[in-house]
Amino acid sequence: MIRSKHATLVTSLIAAVLAQTAVRAADQAAAVPAPTAAKKSAAETKADEAAKPTELEQVTVTGSRIKRTDFTSPSPVLIIGSEDTTLEGMLTTTQILQTNTLTAGSQQINDQTTGFVTENGPGANTVALRGIGSSRTLVLLNGRRLSPAGSRGQLAAADLNVIPSSIIQRTEILKDGASSVYGSDAIAGVINLITNKNIDEGRLSLSGNHVNAGGGETKLLAASWGKRFDRGNFSVSYEFYDRKPLLVRERDYLNCAQDLLVNVTSTTSPTSLNAASSGQSLDIIDPATGQSKCYNIFTGVVRLQGGINAGADYVADPTAVLNGGLLSRDLAGYRRVGGSLATVISLRPGSTAAANLAAYKTLRAAVPQDNPRFGDRTFITPARRNSVFAEGSYELNDSAKVYTEYLWNRRESSTTSFRQLFPLVAATNVGNSFGVAVQPILLAPLSSEQDVKFQRGVVGITGDIKSGFLQDWSYDAFVQRTQSRAIYGQDSFYNDRVVASTQAGACQQSLITISGGTCVNVGWTRPDVIANGFWGLTEAERNFLFARDFGRTAYDQTTIGGSLTGKMFDMPAGAVSGVVGVEQRKDSIDDIPGPQSINSNAWGLTSAGRTKGSDTVKEAFTELEVPLISGEPLMKRLSFNGSFRYTNYDSYGSDTTWKAGLNWQMFDTLRLRAAKGTSFRAPALYELFLANQTSFSAQLSVDPCINWAQSSNPLIQKNCSAAGIPGDYAALNSSSATIIAGGGRGVLDAETSENATIGLIWTPESLPISAAVDWWRIIVQNQVAQFGASSIVNACYTSENFPSDPFCTLFTRDTSPSSVRFRQITEVRNSYVNISNQMVQGTDWTFRFDKRVGRTRFTANALVTYNTANRTQLFRTQPPVDQRGWIYNNKWVSNIDFRAERGPWTVSWAVDVFSPTSNDVRYGGNVFGGIGLPNCATVTASQAAYCVSALYEQSTHQHRQHSASVRYRADKWELVAGINNVFDKIPPQVSTGSGANRIGTSVAISNYDVLGRRAFATLNYRF
Repeated sequence: MIRSKHATLVTSLIAAVLAQTAVRAADQAAAVPAPTAAKKSAAETKADEAAKPTELEQVTVTGSRIKRTDFTSPSPVLIIGSEDTTLEGMLTTTQILQTNTLTAGSQQINDQTTGFVTENGPGANTVALRGIGSSRTLVLLNGRRLSPAGSRGQLAAADLNVIPSSIIQRTEILKDGASSVYGSDAIAGVINLITNKNIDEGRLSLSGNHVNAGGGETKLLAASWGKRFDRGNFSVSYEFYDRKPLLVRERDYLNCAQDLLVNVTSTTSPTSLNAASSGQSLDIIDPATGQSKCYNIFTGVVRLQGGINAGADYVADPTAVLNGGLLSRDLAGYRRVGGSLATVISLRPGSTAAANLAAYKTLRAAVPQDNPRFGDRTFITPARRNSVFAEGSYELNDSAKVYTEYLWNRRESSTTSFRQLFPLVAATNVGNSFGVAVQPILLAPLSSEQDVKFQRGVVGITGDIKSGFLQDWSYDAFVQRTQSRAIYGQDSFYNDRVVASTQAGACQQSLITISGGTCVNVGWTRPDVIANGFWGLTEAERNFLFARDFGRTAYDQTTIGGSLTGKMFDMPAGAVSGVVGVEQRKDSIDDIPGPQSINSNAWGLTSAGRTKGSDTVKEAFTELEVPLISGEPLMKRLSFNGSFRYTNYDSYGSDTTWKAGLNWQMFDTLRLRAAKGTSFRAPALYELFLANQTSFSAQLSVDPCINWAQSSNPLIQKNCSAAGIPGDYAALNSSSATIIAGGGRGVLDAETSENATIGLIWTPESLPISAAVDWWRIIVQNQVAQFGASSIVNACYTSENFPSDPFCTLFTRDTSPSSVRFRQITEVRNSYVNISNQMVQGTDWTFRFDKRVGRTRFTANALVTYNTANRTQLFRTQPPVDQRGWIYNNKWVSNIDFRAERGPWTVSWAVDVFSPTSNDVRYGGNVFGGIGLPNCATVTASQAAYCVSALYEQSTHQHRQHSASVRYRADKWELVAGINNVFDKIPPQVSTGSGANRIGTSVAISNYDVLGRRAFATLNYRF
C-alpha cells in the first residue's frame, strides 16, 4: 500500500464532462429483465448465455463500471429477483439479504438482537457478507453508496430499514472484494439494490402474515405510480410497514433459560453421590413448576454486606423465623437462599454429605430468577416505517439526460427490557431494616425507543460523447446527499439521587448535584420492594429515582462523482474498453447523548460524551477490459479485466487498491473465471471520534489473579505473585471495574484485505441443467477492534515481559492497603486500535434445472455455501482460532427451491438448510462441572463426594426450514399465498453454559426462524 499525507487529486474531470454534448446513455436496467428463477448467479444459466440478439443495449453489472452487452464477469455475482422474494413471503429488505447462503450462516444484526449492544443502535438492521462484519460489506442503491443510518454514536453501516422492499426490482450481490471499483468497505463484497425503472402505470400491493402462535405479525402497504413520456419518465412510490412485537412469553423456548444438563457422573466418578442419577437430567428443579429451573434474570433478593451473614442472599418470606431454615441463618421475615457448596457444608456441621447435597440443591432452587415480568421483554422489535421513493429522468437533447432520485424514510421502533438495580445501602440508612449494609437486587425497566429519519437525494447527468477524441464514450456525473437524524430515549436512574438516598440516615440533599430535585427517602428493603423491584416502590419513590434520557444523532454524507467509459482502441480479439473517474465524499457525525449519560449520572449504565467529527476522501479510479484471444481452439474468448483506485483520506493518508481478473470462455458450455485484488476499509467515524464511554465489569470477569493459585497457567501464577497478590485472593465485596472506551483518531490506519476467487461455469446445451462452483478467500489485516477488558488484563499477566509489557499500562490496580478497593482493578482503558487479522475461505455451489414438459415448466435451484475456514487472530503472538463450525458459524448453508409454472398458476416449494454446529471444540469438550458443583475431573479430595460430570447441550443438529406458496396471475392482478416454516420448526436449543448468544434456550439471534408456522399473502394490482 502507498501512503502519503500530501497527495493531491485533480477533480476538474467532472466539469469537463458536463461541457460535452452527448447522446442519451442507455438505461442501466433496460436490458436486464428481472430474473424469474430463484436466486441464481449471473451468467450461470443457459438463458443468460444463449440469448444473443443482433443489437443489445449496454448495461453495467455490479463489480465493474464498464458497460457491456452481457453478464459475463470475472467476479461471481448472485442475482435475487423480486419474483423470488415474493414467492417466499419475504416482506423486508432485511429478509431478502439475510437469508441467502452468503449471510445466513453467520450472525446478523436485525430485529432479533434486542438486548444486545449493536452498531447503528437498537432497531437497526444491517448485513454482513461472509460473516466478517457489516462495516466490511458495501451496500449500494442503484450503484451508489448507501450511507449509515441509525441512532447513538456507533454508526458504521447502512441500515436496511431505510430501503422499502417494494421498490426493489432485483438485488445483485458481488461475492468478492471490490474496493478498486467502489472504494472503502467493499471487502467481503458489494450488495447493489436496483429499483424499478420506467414505470408507466399505477401499482398497489397489500401484504401480510398471520402467525399461528401469535406475535410478530407484519403488514405492508405499497403503492406506486409512474409515467413515461417522449423525453423521460417519472415515478413515485410509497410504502407503509408495520411489525408487531414478539414477546419472550409468547414462546416457551424464549421464556426460560435452562441448564439442559445430563448427568454422566457414573462414567467419571462412580463414588460420587451424583453417580446414582447418571443418565438423568441434572437440572435444578423449580419447586413452583416442577420443571427445570429458569435462569432469566436474578432479582428479588437483598444481599447482606456485613455481619456473620455477609455475602448471603435473602428473599422476603413472612413465615421465616430468626435462625431457622436449612442453614439456621434465616432472619425474621426473610429466608436465606442460594450459597456455594462450601458455605452449605460449613454451616451444617454434623450433617451427612447426602443431606448437605440435598440442602444445597434446595437453596439453589429457591433463588428467584424468573420474575413473571420478564415475559414482557421484547424479542422481536416492533417497528413502524413510512417510506417515499421518487425517480425520474429528462432528455435535454440528443446529447444529455438529467436524472434524479429521492428517498425519504422514517422508522419508529422501541424495545421493552429489564435490568438489575443493586445500590449499596448504608447500615443506618432510614430505608434499611437489616442493621448492616445491604445490596438489594431489584428488577427495573430498561426500555428504549428510536425515531430515525433518513433522506437521500441524487441529481446527475449522463449521456454519450458524440465528437472529439472521446467520441462514442459515455459520461456520468452526479451529486448525492444523504442525512440521518435520530432521537433516541432510554430508561435510567439518576445516579446522584440513588447515591443520596442510600447514605447513612435520611436522604442527603447535598449529594444531588446534577439532576436537581428534592430528596425522597426510599424504602430499599421493604418486602414489596425486594419482591417487585421498581414496581414495589411508591409513586413518589419512582418519580424521584427514575429517569428517561434522550439523545440525538446526526449523520451526513455528501458525494460528488464523475466517470467516463468507452472503447479505447481495437485489438485482434476485440475492442479494449476503459473507465476513468473521480469521486469526493465527506462524512460527518454528531451524536449528543442524553444529559444523564453525558454527565455520568445514569446509574449502572455506560456514560458517553459527544461524538463529533468528519472525514473527507478524494479518489481517482480506472478500469480496463482487454480481449486477449477470440475464436481459437479452447479459447472461444479470453479477456482480462483490471481496475485501480487511488484514495486519500484526511484522517490517515492515502491508499491504493487494485484488482485483476480473467474470463476464459473455453467452449459455449464451459467458462472459467478468476480474480485477485486488494480492498480496504477506512476507520468509521465513530472509531475515530468516539468520545470516552464508561461501562462496568465485575472483577471476576476481568481479573485473572483471582484465586491464581488454582490456575493451570504458570505465567499467571508467577506474575500475580510478583504483583503481591495472595494466591487465594477472592475479591470479596468488590466493586466493578470501570471500562473506558474511546476513539482512535491519529492512531488508526485503514484495514486492508486480499481477495481471490476462481470459478467454473457449466451450461450444457443438450441438458436442462447448469452448474457453477466458485472458490473464494478473503484475508483481512489490521482489523479495527477493541482488545476487550479481560483480554487486556490477561495479556499483561500472561506476558513473559511482566510488568513492562505495554498491556500492563492499560489498566489500574489499587495498591493502597488502606483503600476499601485494595487489590481490585479499578479501571481498564479499552479504545479502538488496529489489532486483529481474519481469514475466511470456502466455495459457493450453484445448480439449476429448467425443463418444460408440455405446458408446464419445471425449475429447481440450489445454492450452497461451504465454508472451509474462518480464522481470527486477536494477537499476532497467538495462533489463529478457527471458528468454522461453532454456533453461529455454520460450515455450510443451502437454499433450495422447486417451482412448477403452468399458465397463470405457479407452485413453489423452498427449503433453507443449516449445517450442524458445535462449541465442543471451542471449549475442549462438552463434559464439565455443573449447577455450581465441582467438576469430577478436577475436584479436590475433600469434595469428591459432591462432584458431578455434566454433559452440556452446546451443539445444534442439521436444521431445515420449509416454505410453500401458490401464485395466480391475471391481466391486472396477481395473488400469492403461502406458508412459512411449514413444519413449525423451532430454533435449536442449547444449555445456558453453551457459550452461545441465546434467548431462553434458543439459538435465535438472526439465523433461525423463531416465529413458527405462519401464513402469508400478497395481492398486487396494476392500473
